[in-house]
Amino acid sequence: MLRFDPKVLEGLKLRELIVGYLKKSIVEEDIYDKFNDLQVLQLVASNMSEIPAFPASVRELNLFNNRITSIKAADFKILNETNSSSNTPTRFEVLNLVYNRIATIEAYAFANLSRLRILDMDANKVLSKIDEYSFAQSTVEELHLDLNGIRSIDPGAFRGLHLSILELGSNTIRKIERNPFPGSSIQQINLIFNEVEIIEPPAFSDVKNLQMLVLSYNRMGKIGEIFSRCKL
Repeated sequence: MLRFDPKVLEGLKLRELIVGYLKKSIVEEDIYDKFNDLQVLQLVASNMSEIPAFPASVRELNLFNNRITSIKAADFKILNETNSSSNTPTRFEVLNLVYNRIATIEAYAFANLSRLRILDMDANKVLSKIDEYSFAQSTVEELHLDLNGIRSIDPGAFRGLHLSILELGSNTIRKIERNPFPGSSIQQINLIFNEVEIIEPPAFSDVKNLQMLVLSYNRMGKIGEIFSRCKL
């Protein structure tokens, strides 16, 4: 196959499109945003270096194993414009960015994605820091950040998010600052296989709905004071 010609799919009202292991050079730019009924778009291992244009109808976008290095608000321009101009908000709910090369997240990149529930960014390896703007004002409920080489989490990094599940396993986090989760509704936090030596109390005191906390395979000594105000 030398070239992926969009004319092959003309006239089709596809609901799901799966494309994988193609060289970027044979895929026309902006081909995917032409399918206005599309709900699931999977573009796996296609050597893409940025999030491609896609139709506002998409509910699930899977970009597993590409070469994407950054996430910007402009990547979701069509969704932002549709939400601003229409009485019917977009239904974009799931974004899979596992096994990319993401190193930076633009401030408020996810802020206007009003239905986003699941964001999976496992195994990017170069996302070294989470600051208070990385996921600011997002509606994400499940956030997966395992295997990212994350070394630090800024205070307030998850401020006010409506998370239920936060996965931070297999990173290199050494310290949990005071109140990194203020106003959050997180129910599960997984910090397995990190290098945590210090947890500044009251790190978890504001996480009122916390039901499960995984701290296995870290480097902590005494942990009693950490949970002094925590209602696990």
